[in-house]
Amino acid sequence: MIIRDKIEKMNDLDIDRIIMTNDYGLEFDITNFITTLGFYESIFNPFIVGEMVLEDAQDLMTNLSIVGREKILVKFSTPAIDPEIREITLRVAGQKNKISPNKSRAYIVNLRLISEDYFTNQITKDSVSFKGKPHKIVEKIVSEYLPGNLQINEETADEEYKIVYPFQHPHCMITQIMTNATPKDSEDSENDAGFLFYETLDGLNFRCFNNLFKEDPIYTFTNANTIRASSDEDEFLMSTFFTEKITFKDTSNRVKQIENGAFASRTYFHDLSTKEWGEKTFDYSADNKVKKKSSEGGMFPVISDNQPENTNIQKVFFTPRHTNIQGEDYKANENHYETTNFANSNLSLYNDTEVEIAISGNSLLRAGQMVTLNVTKNEPDKKIIESGSDFNEEKSGKYLISSIHHRFFMVDGSYKTYVTLVRNFRGKPVPKQQQKVETT
Repeated sequence: MIIRDKIEKMNDLDIDRIIMTNDYGLEFDITNFITTLGFYESIFNPFIVGEMVLEDAQDLMTNLSIVGREKILVKFSTPAIDPEIREITLRVAGQKNKISPNKSRAYIVNLRLISEDYFTNQITKDSVSFKGKPHKIVEKIVSEYLPGNLQINEETADEEYKIVYPFQHPHCMITQIMTNATPKDSEDSENDAGFLFYETLDGLNFRCFNNLFKEDPIYTFTNANTIRASSDEDEFLMSTFFTEKITFKDTSNRVKQIENGAFASRTYFHDLSTKEWGEKTFDYSADNKVKKKSSEGGMFPVISDNQPENTNIQKVFFTPRHTNIQGEDYKANENHYETTNFANSNLSLYNDTEVEIAISGNSLLRAGQMVTLNVTKNEPDKKIIESGSDFNEEKSGKYLISSIHHRFFMVDGSYKTYVTLVRNFRGKPVPKQQQKVETT
């Protein structure tokens, strides 16, 4: 147990207890044996995963009969910014490794952890059929098969579908209906195709990827220890939102994006029932809606209209149809021909800009939230003064949290959060021609 009378540093961690419960219902307080514990949530992973490192000098693996199903209950808080006690229940999913340091009787044991929903998903399969709109089918699947709550279930705009699942895991069922989902909250629902199913500390989420970017940023991070904007701001609290490290990763990977058909693709359909067929071409410059969103500020296409990637077909999709196969009420019973190229482009460009930041532990952050990142310019002082701003206008702005890694260091009672930020747009328009740049 790590409980403090006062806050000493911005990454302080309060741990109530870490309890292991075995298959027989026996509880053990293992807090004092743990050296590090972490868990990871991502909008591209359906469930939370983690790991726990123990210093074992009492043969806990044998004496506690740890066989790979045990529950781990963690209660924690970050008193500097969030006094509320958060909790998460994980399952032991196996031993990653067990190392005996030189001249030591104790072992260092690394255990894999997965969420309760992940564990239940893996041991559950069923053959079943559902009727309804995609978000309603997801609601039924979660309600019937998974222990977690559906925190956010975004309403879909589609017609009702009838889906038959032949002996599948719950997540496989959800993945199948995701391909039919388009958002109701959209001016052009087919253009915003592309849904995600993921788990956070608060619960399960079924969200439209593009609509995540429409949310207002809830926090602001900066990679410089800037002076407080006013004397009313808490300097200690503000310091938790300064990045300790910032890394720009696989940004603007055009080769990968082109291979995925993100900018130009062609889709065919052939209806085996009616013998009809058709084709349509996707052109990023003409068909994406980022230009319309630029009026909201700071959202621009990732390539300009005059680049050849917009028209050179890079990928071909084939979407077979079976009209009325589930009855006349359900017609084609899918919309892949209308949505595949849009969903493919939206998700293929998800990390056109990708940034990793390391910050003091923050239990308020969740995958799927929008934040603002202010990135300082790396230019000579003269240019910065002339520009009137300390921040890089293209790289600063709105970002989506795609993943979070929470890491607890039990020896010194500290807590780090590693956050991956992404966006599928630019902060400034792509120049149509190169301007002269002074290098001195």
